[in-house]
Amino acid sequence: MKAKEYYKKLEQSDDRRQVFIDNAIDFAREFSDMAHKRNISQSSGIKALFSEFQNKWVVYASLVNTKLYPVNKPVRYDGFKRIIKEISPELHVLLNA
Repeated sequence: MKAKEYYKKLEQSDDRRQVFIDNAIDFAREFSDMAHKRNISQSSGIKALFSEFQNKWVVYASLVNTKLYPVNKPVRYDGFKRIIKEISPELHVLLNA
């Protein structure tokens, strides 16, 4: 899914807090699915994929922050990195090695 699609889902929702959480989970699932689909087994491949998703998160955060703020709290641009840290501390360590 593209960043704009995640944003549209959030924008059209009545419960933005829950949809934001769902979007964050979907980002992590999409990352995992893409890693399996590409059959990534080396750290360099994971780092490249993470970079793609981090860039997509920045676009998503930018859309939310420019179009929905100050209605919503601003979204952190390093949010995807924080999601990975919460879901998989081992992967977070690998990405920062």
